[in-house]
Order: sequence, then C-alpha cells, then structure tokens
Amino acid sequence: RKIALVWSLIAINIATTCIGLIPPYTSIGWLSSVSLMICLFVQGICMGGQYVGAIIFIQEHTEKHKAAFSCGLMVGIGVLGTLLGTTTSFLVYNLKDVEWVWRLPFLLTSIIGILLCYLMKYMKETPIFIKNKNQQKIPFIHIIKYHKKTLCSAIFISSIPVSMFYLATIYLPNFYGTKNNVNDASHSLRLVCFAQILCMIFIPLFGYFADKLGKENQLKTTSILLILSPVFLFYFLELFNNAYMLMIGVVILSLFASLYSGPAPAFLSENFPVVGRYSGMGVGIAIGEGLFGGLSSIICIEIEQILDSKIAPAYFVMFLGVISFLGILLLR
Repeated sequence: RKIALVWSLIAINIATTCIGLIPPYTSIGWLSSVSLMICLFVQGICMGGQYVGAIIFIQEHTEKHKAAFSCGLMVGIGVLGTLLGTTTSFLVYNLKDVEWVWRLPFLLTSIIGILLCYLMKYMKETPIFIKNKNQQKIPFIHIIKYHKKTLCSAIFISSIPVSMFYLATIYLPNFYGTKNNVNDASHSLRLVCFAQILCMIFIPLFGYFADKLGKENQLKTTSILLILSPVFLFYFLELFNNAYMLMIGVVILSLFASLYSGPAPAFLSENFPVVGRYSGMGVGIAIGEGLFGGLSSIICIEIEQILDSKIAPAYFVMFLGVISFLGILLLR
C-alpha cells in the first residue's frame, strides 16, 4: 500500500508539473489539448489510489471510536485543496492578463508534491495489513468471490457524498443560479468558495459526532433527510428565486454532504476485509463517484428539462437517499 501511495503521488506530481509547462495552442496546435487531456487522465486515475489509500491508512492506524473523525479530517483537508483551486480560479478570473499567471499554481503545487514524497518515506504499513499481507489470495478476486454485497454497498454509499458535494458546489451556484438569473460568474465563484468552506469545517465535525452516535445511525438519519427534505428545498428555491434563498440552498446541501461524508469513508473501510480492502474500496468508490457523483449536475439538468420543472432535481436527491439505504442494508 505504501508503494502504491508513493508511486501514485509521483505520477500526480509529474502530471501537474507538465500541465504548468504545456506550450499554448498557438505554438503546437492540437497537441496542446491532447497533452492536457493526458495529464488530467493521469491525475484522475492516480487520485483514486491516493484517496482510498489515505482513508485505509488512517482508519487502520486509528482506534475504532475515533476513525470517523480522523477520516473526516482527511476529507476536510482534501476539500481545502479544492477550495485553494477555486480561490485561484477566482483570482485569475479577475486578472486582465492571464497569459502565463495560470501556470504558477500548477508549478507551485509540484513543489508541495516533492515535499510529500519525502515525508512518505517515513510512513509505516499498518500492523493489520502486515499480519495479513502474506495470505495466498488475489485481493480483488477474493472480493468478487466472497464480498459482492460489500462491493455493491461501496458503489451505492460512495455515490452520495460526492453527488451532494457537487450539487452544493457546482450545480446550485453555477447551473441553477445562472439559469434563473440569480447570479453571475463572479458571484458563482464566491458561492462555490463559501460551500467548500462549509464542507471543510463540517465534515470533520460530523465525523466526530458519528464516532459518538454511531456511523451507521448517522448515515441512516441523513438518508431519511435526503428522502424527505429536497422537495421542500427546491420548492422554496423556485418560489423566492433570489440570491439569499440560493445561499440558503447551498448551505443546506453542504450540510447534507458533510453529514454523510463524515462517517462514510471510515464506515466503508471497516466493512471491507483486510485482504482486498484497497482494491475493493478503490473499485467501488470509482464506480459510485463516476456513475452518480461526476454526472450529478448533468443528471439534474436533464431531469429538469424532461419534467419541465424547477423542483425536478429534488427527485435525484431522493433517489440518492434510497440507494444509500440499500447500500447500508447490503452490509447486514
């Protein structure tokens, strides 16, 4: 696991540096676009290994009654990275000349990556992994044969946090707000930053509460809220249709995302067997986030157009609540 984390971080670092060094389209034409796509592809693939590996490392190194807070803290720090990226976009957006300034964040990030690679030298494999790593099993085949329900559960449960996060930070501030003439691009970026700050603060906090109240209990409670409340939320968004109500909507969706993201990573990690935990969680999270999370904004836009109703996105949120319950039941 340590080797996988180190090499994925190195690959991300190289790809990020290359983005900052890619010649412009005016110099090399279509090769510039292709190079950018390749770099983003490498970042996306390796990011999955980084995220899952970090969750497992933290969960296995932490006592069970503190795991949700510790994993939630890691997710919150990840949101901080997203916030820094959005803030950079906001600053660059307001500059008149961005000929080369946009390259600086990528090159500076690569310096941080080099520091992280050095620090990872001192990471230790978890005792439970060392104890089980010599078992004669092919990890993912073991998951497919004996833990199909756990894998399906990971797909369902992992789709909720990222979907709610994208709805709070992308769909509502950008697509919904702009389409209804509530805000412009500059105001959207401010609202995105505000939502990300909320998630960064509340994800570890709700992880702490989940350790006290029970991870499964908090996931079930949030699932009920996702089923019952979205129709009212989008009804009032349509009824008032102003910047203040839009901000309230962003706050509510951010809180839902945080309520679920707090306990979900540790809960999933604990329910996978040690042998195959990394590959099983990695595949489950990749499918869940790809199917629902990455497409959440597009799904909401399509539902809204098909049903010709501004409250139609509420049905997608309700659907997330239902599959969340299904994912929890599969682990029983």
